[in-house]
Amino acid sequence: MGKKKEEVKLTAGEKVAIKTNNWIGSHLKMLLGISIAVVAILVVLVVFFSVKESNLEKNLNRAFDLETSYSGLAMLDETSNEYSDRKSSIIAEANELSKVGGYSASKALIILGSISYDDGNYSEALGYYSALQNSNGGNYLEDVALINIAACNEMLGNSDEALNAYNALWEKSGKDGIYGSRALFNAARIYESKGQIAQARASYEQLVGEYEGASEYALLAESRLSQLD
Repeated sequence: MGKKKEEVKLTAGEKVAIKTNNWIGSHLKMLLGISIAVVAILVVLVVFFSVKESNLEKNLNRAFDLETSYSGLAMLDETSNEYSDRKSSIIAEANELSKVGGYSASKALIILGSISYDDGNYSEALGYYSALQNSNGGNYLEDVALINIAACNEMLGNSDEALNAYNALWEKSGKDGIYGSRALFNAARIYESKGQIAQARASYEQLVGEYEGASEYALLAESRLSQLD
């Protein structure tokens, strides 16, 4: 009788390795397909973010050029054809840029609002500044929107809406805001014009206390307080 063949004993690790190799062999096509799909997705993401970054930079450059062009408008004769053509071009570009979103769109809305305000179209300007406020909640551009919303409402005779905007601006940013003293003074001025002297006095006194002569509006507030006495 022949000698019995000696059994080969495998370790647990070796058994797992064999099973793994067998599974990979039988599923190789599927794994290759998944790998190709993952690579394709990564390529798409890289392209997407590259295009997005490129568009962002392009729109920022457009906003800078638009602002430069708008600044130069003030140096032209308002009765000239050059002024009219430049203004029309600025408005057209600003309208297009206002649709892209982000900071560039905000700058476009500010310019559109400024042009409308300068032309005496306060309702139209109010629309642009309201759109600016809605798209920039919480940052300094909302301050820009609020101060201009207040100004437009004052020009339209909407003193209550103007007062609300000035108070909202002060409550949002306070002394640290870029328009803090101006907002507080104008709120007090409107209170005074409405005959609400106690509120006006309180706002003037708050302004003087907050800024201690460090703002021209604080000096104006001191003057108003002396006349209210």
